[in-house]
Amino acid sequence: MFKNVTGRTADDAWRLAYAAVRSTTSAQVNPTRGNSRELHHVTVSISDPRQRWVVSRNPPLNPAFALAEVVWILQGRSDLAFLEAWNGRLSAFTGNSPQLHGAYGARLRAKYGIDQLQRTFLALRAKPFNRQAVLQIWSAIDDLPGEDGLPRDTDIPCNVVSMLKVLDDKLEWLQVMRSNDVILGLPYNLVQWTTLQEIFAGWLGLQVGTYNHVSDSLHLYERDMASFTAAALQPAINNDDLALPYEESQHVLAATEAAIEAIARLDSPAALESTITDSHVPQAYLNWLWVMACERLRRNRDYQGAKTFATRLTNPALIQAWGLWSARQGGVHR
Repeated sequence: MFKNVTGRTADDAWRLAYAAVRSTTSAQVNPTRGNSRELHHVTVSISDPRQRWVVSRNPPLNPAFALAEVVWILQGRSDLAFLEAWNGRLSAFTGNSPQLHGAYGARLRAKYGIDQLQRTFLALRAKPFNRQAVLQIWSAIDDLPGEDGLPRDTDIPCNVVSMLKVLDDKLEWLQVMRSNDVILGLPYNLVQWTTLQEIFAGWLGLQVGTYNHVSDSLHLYERDMASFTAAALQPAINNDDLALPYEESQHVLAATEAAIEAIARLDSPAALESTITDSHVPQAYLNWLWVMACERLRRNRDYQGAKTFATRLTNPALIQAWGLWSARQGGVHR
């Protein structure tokens, strides 16, 4: 039986999904990662996917890491280093290989000898009512366990496929996941794929439709139950518009990627500000870069500099997300 969760915003839907998993009596025993509570065949539907930030998770999300993941995917990358600059604990989940086996972006843009994002854009532009627009991430050749049941790699992709459809001049998105941690994974997944949905809709000159997410295993490890709660905060409005024509979008994403790489290496507020202003990207993407610079300064223990840079943000949703994250971190370097 399917368990259906719906909400207007990602935060609305996440709180319901979290409550459902936490309250279930269905348990799974995992000898390597510990026991978990688990629901199977869960659908999460969001009617306004642009309101993508889950702010009720406590402790809060790291917005810089979430945005770095988005750029990493869109730019077809597989390197651990780009992400580890914003999440030093990532290798505990992915393994220590410098190139990640299950990297979503590399699989979508290069691995199978085709840029799936570009091909799907062209196909839907030519025939908007196409029912064959499927983005493949999981691969039987690369990811199916061996006959002994052992995984092929530490980093097997949890995302399986994305299915895109144009309905009533809106881009609908269905994301299918084989396995999904409701605390550590789902809030970030909602940022990732709703952002791709909005950007992809911009390529096609469409509005954003609903976002629908299938988790075949939505779970919560018992070790995390005492550390995480749902705070039921009111999400601030995300007023940034990421929509751009395809060619312009490629240039903006490349400039954003280059700026993020530079920000990860810089220490001086003046150098960081120069890098951001010299990127010449639209305001929505400038907001991304200001978040990255705030996090860079925080990690350098320049808390006043991070506070000053945060005043450059113009998106209430990112102001809120950054404020929650920085308040939680305080003077702690992580």
